[in-house]
Amino acid sequence: MTKNRLEGFSDGVFSIIITIMVLDLKQPETGSWQALLQPELLHTVLAYGLSFILVGSFWISHHQIMGNINQVDRQLLWHNLRAIFSITFVPFVTQWRSDFSHSQAAGVVYGLVYLWSLISLYQLSHAVATRTTSKQATQMRAYNHTRWHMILVAILGTGASFIVPSASSWSVLIIWVVWTWLAKQKVSH
Repeated sequence: MTKNRLEGFSDGVFSIIITIMVLDLKQPETGSWQALLQPELLHTVLAYGLSFILVGSFWISHHQIMGNINQVDRQLLWHNLRAIFSITFVPFVTQWRSDFSHSQAAGVVYGLVYLWSLISLYQLSHAVATRTTSKQATQMRAYNHTRWHMILVAILGTGASFIVPSASSWSVLIIWVVWTWLAKQKVSH
């Protein structure tokens, strides 16, 4: 199978996830400026924004990972399916997180889904690295080394959510900022 079918399927799933999340956004009850500043709406918009960044960054990483191969085998399809499966839970935990922004359970589960997604993406990248040239594999191993640090931050953020429910959200934001900064550093060199 060519990678185009796998990428087409994966892109479709990412698009559906983002569509589901945006459909969960509820418009304000009135047309006033004050309606936009209601805490319930702000929590929903912030949760959506953070999860959009999460899904978008996974889509970009997925695109970069898949750019390293030409053919797809059955085992790689399963690795990809596991990675995509983990990210499909983002709309569910995003809505739960926005509805119960101070809930320990919602914060921890949001962190666990993010952690699961990071680990799945790591495994997908590792599987692709074993099917590429040595130069590509070396670069992918370097990215995966960085992903281990991200996984550790996600573990800490998820664990801290037992005490401060928003810690998992902050860990997602911190990881995204650092990952974006590192990507810019690698492009400029």
